[in-house]
Amino acid sequence: MTIPRPLEGSGDLSYSGGEEMRSSCPEGVNLSLSAMLKLISLNVERSKHLSRNIPFFLAEQPDVLCLQEAFEADLERIQRELSLPFLIWLPDVFIDNETNSTGKPGYSGQAIFSRLPLTDAGKAYYYMPKQGITLEMKQMADVRSTNAQGIIWASVKKDGETFTIANTHFTWTPDGYPNTHQEVDFASLKVILSGLSSHILVGDLNAPRGRGIWEKFSALYNQDNIPAEIKSTVDPDWHHFPHLVHVVDCLFTDSAYMATGVRIVSGLSDHRAVVAGIRRSEPMI
Repeated sequence: MTIPRPLEGSGDLSYSGGEEMRSSCPEGVNLSLSAMLKLISLNVERSKHLSRNIPFFLAEQPDVLCLQEAFEADLERIQRELSLPFLIWLPDVFIDNETNSTGKPGYSGQAIFSRLPLTDAGKAYYYMPKQGITLEMKQMADVRSTNAQGIIWASVKKDGETFTIANTHFTWTPDGYPNTHQEVDFASLKVILSGLSSHILVGDLNAPRGRGIWEKFSALYNQDNIPAEIKSTVDPDWHHFPHLVHVVDCLFTDSAYMATGVRIVSGLSDHRAVVAGIRRSEPMI
């Protein structure tokens, strides 16, 4: 089994296991007074990497686990093996390939698993093909006609503090540059996000940092928590386009939250995992 490893080399910020890569503490905030929620986000690429994913998640013991491309047939196993009994899930793709755990056609989508009860949970599509979700084409250029785009969100309470998390797998473009589909979908998603209470946004944006759409998301929040030193959240050892150097996996927080100990972990999937502690912002006493 391949052991997940810290991100290192290629100009990216390296760290040793468990070390805080970044601790963002705004002036006037006392971290000792607020509860910390452990959060992981990862595009798991359906069932392809479960033999690496599950041991990593077990070792990390997140309070909340946000997945993109989670295969429906794997949800119960993930809940059971990780002791994460609470779940909200939204399908966005119907697939038929060998990366499914059952080897049969099925839906994949975004999921929020939690050790803590979910409240105020919701889900919405910001794009739906005219014919609904249908079998994904082998040519990626055709996904607009088969795949939906959606977002899920939920709140959890830990040590008396409430945390609201939203998770999305945003619109893909062929070359990583914004196009009309991304612009239209961002406008629709922005309306949904504006209706949520203060929250943390995670997910695979399919919109590389520095090319415009990422910056539109960032403008909605107080902090982009993916360290500036990180040059890519795509894992070249597992991605079918290993030459890609893009930060596409996000962790945005608004002024009600801060992220501490942010880590980017390789060796898990075709994307790298985002691991962080999340705290509520509290005035210094």
